Amino acid sequence: MTRSSSLRVLDFGEKYKLVRYGDNPIGSMVSLPSHMRIVAWLDPAIDAKGFDTRSLYVERYWLPVLGPSATWLVRKLSEVLTPTRSESERVVELSHLAHSIGLGSPSGPKSPFKRALERLVIFGAAKLMPGNTLAVRKKLPPLSTRQVARLGYPLSQEHAKDFQSYLQTNRQPLSLRASALAKCLLETGDSFDQAERQLLLWGFHPSVAHEALMNCIS
Repeated sequence: MTRSSSLRVLDFGEKYKLVRYGDNPIGSMVSLPSHMRIVAWLDPAIDAKGFDTRSLYVERYWLPVLGPSATWLVRKLSEVLTPTRSESERVVELSHLAHSIGLGSPSGPKSPFKRALERLVIFGAAKLMPGNTLAVRKKLPPLSTRQVARLGYPLSQEHAKDFQSYLQTNRQPLSLRASALAKCLLETGDSFDQAERQLLLWGFHPSVAHEALMNCIS
């Protein structure tokens, strides 16, 4: 199947459209509404084992993947989801939001804000919903194997050390920890074999790693 034949356009009302290729958004919004309602993207596995968008992990390792503008944007959007915010306060004016992180106007085909928002959708940190609604993750998963490889040296080695330390300080039954991490790896784009190799590198026994992945796909 050619790339062009896999393209499809999903409508989210009259205000904007998102072009998708397979299950991975690659396109651009035709236009953005003046306001959007922000809701939490609930994902039990990533919410349990992921990293807060304001964490050092996100700052050190997700920032090179998302880019600085998108990283600041997802952090700003997470603030909207704090429990003290009322429902009305979770409807944000995009122009104000864009200016608050130094991205200028959100309108226009080459708007830096629009590109930052698109990167959040592309990398699974946010997703567009009907009714001018944006679902945002409050926690991001560990980087996938491919994303770690693209960090380059020495950041990829620092990631390996930091993540191993994280595993040691967040102990729980091996099977539960392996299953949660396996689900995160598969959801961020790793194949079965890539995820299995990564679990082995993190020190899980081969049988534990394999069983965790089989549980995820069964």
